[in-house]
Amino acid sequence: MHKLVVASMQARCLMARTTDSSMTEGIEQLSLSIRHQHHDKARINGSESPFLFTIDEQLALNGITGFFGHSGAGKSTLLKIIAGITTPTEGEISYNDELLYSSQENTNLASHQRDIVGVFQHDTLLPHLSVYDNLLYGRKRVKKRKKISTDIQLLNIDNIVQQAGIEHLLERDISSLSGGERQRVAIVQAALAEPRLLLLDEPVTALDRDSKWQILKLIKTLQRYTQTPIIFVSHNVDEHLFLSDHLWVFAKGQLINKGLTQHVINDLSHGSTAESHSNDDAQTIRSTAKNILSPQTAIVGTVARPTHSELAQNVGLVTIALENGVELYAMQEQIESPLRNDIGLEGSDNISAFILASDISLSTHAEHNSSIVNHIEGKISDISTTEKHALVSCDVKGQVFFATISLYSLYKLDISVGQTIYLQFKAGAIKRLS
Repeated sequence: MHKLVVASMQARCLMARTTDSSMTEGIEQLSLSIRHQHHDKARINGSESPFLFTIDEQLALNGITGFFGHSGAGKSTLLKIIAGITTPTEGEISYNDELLYSSQENTNLASHQRDIVGVFQHDTLLPHLSVYDNLLYGRKRVKKRKKISTDIQLLNIDNIVQQAGIEHLLERDISSLSGGERQRVAIVQAALAEPRLLLLDEPVTALDRDSKWQILKLIKTLQRYTQTPIIFVSHNVDEHLFLSDHLWVFAKGQLINKGLTQHVINDLSHGSTAESHSNDDAQTIRSTAKNILSPQTAIVGTVARPTHSELAQNVGLVTIALENGVELYAMQEQIESPLRNDIGLEGSDNISAFILASDISLSTHAEHNSSIVNHIEGKISDISTTEKHALVSCDVKGQVFFATISLYSLYKLDISVGQTIYLQFKAGAIKRLS
């Protein structure tokens, strides 16, 4: 066996990693120390090549963890390895103290013995049963798997069905459902199986926009209700900003970044992900980040009516108060969720949103008379350039904003790191995700 794998197995017995701030005592852990020859081809900058997938990490199973990366990066392969569908080339996987797989000890628990349930792009619903019978079928499986007697309370089916908003589908045949309806039923069936871990592999990729956001809201609501930890795979950054509490980013078989989703997305926008890797890997990672993510600022804040401007209220503006005290103007019509009253999220004032770096302009002096409503002061923390553009990172009371400007503007403004700068962007530049 590879020396790195043996060493990592020994280290796992001595201590758990603590690099992720989310890992606290009492939270269940999934330990991954594996090498796997990835037979699918990674697609990076138009080229294709197989690669060796390597990971040696601890995953804290709390909330929703997102797996993000380019197509072929190994996200879905890792999910199938965790589920027991794919066997890795070598290594070890454990859930808390339970060994799921070990090439050294010749251990490999079958997928149905792992108490881990997956929902993939193509569901496995039984077409000859109604929606309700499919849900009951999943329920029988959990009783058998956990050897639960009938007098022990399980999750209430009626409550889950109500939370999911599928009461009107219960008597329907599976064959009569739309793609979004089928996926909703599949996710509810998986939740009712009460797994210790739920795996979702790009469950909304083939759906239209409205169906996609309905499913994402459903996933968030069911996770809050059941407290089942979820791993969610998607190559769409908007979906992760909306849904994932924590994010793992993969590129060509490597875990290149992990942490709180907002922080990781900002790192990707800035390109700092590549700093801890070799020169060749760093170049690949920078190219990957460029291909999968437009530079943007991820923000979290509280929405309120403007109290200091009656005019702002009358013209449809709202304020977003960031955690650092900075207030921004946004368009009410863009901040209102298209499904605001859907599936138990009524009245939530906390939102996640983003601003594209291309929507932020910079000035070396404060603007007092402008049609642009958001003007905030910051300090330049970094400037990175390409052949035609510059990405300027600006620190605003601890929140980093990213602005993309032309090289012409960079030279004309004559700005540098450490300099005070004024950021400007329209209210409509703020796009809501949750």
